[in-house]
Amino acid sequence: DSGLLMLYAGTSSSNTKEVIEIILKELKTTREEAITQEELDFFKAQVRGQILLGSDDIESRMNSIGVNEMVFGKYRSVEEIIGEIDKVSRESMQGFLKESFRSDDISALVLGDIDSVNTKNWLEQTL
Repeated sequence: DSGLLMLYAGTSSSNTKEVIEIILKELKTTREEAITQEELDFFKAQVRGQILLGSDDIESRMNSIGVNEMVFGKYRSVEEIIGEIDKVSRESMQGFLKESFRSDDISALVLGDIDSVNTKNWLEQTL
């Protein structure tokens, strides 16, 4: 029902605006341009590999069982999870990206040696 997608960037204060503009441009590109089948296949292979490797580690396995109980209310086998990954399509992924990367849901936290008033005003206009 809730979640947080957080991006982090470290830069000098003189590059703050440029870095934020680059991040916003990439988010817009990710939201509006369809991912390729090759990108989706690569992503799915990465996730499958992480799940399979994690299933060999007892701590990761216990954590996974706990998360499954809390989130889904039941145990889900590695095979079941991989089956769900295999069902992800380009269309479903693009729908997720369009829903998750909406510009009206973006907020920013900027720390450092910056002009806070001007940066705040600029952010309010940019976001």
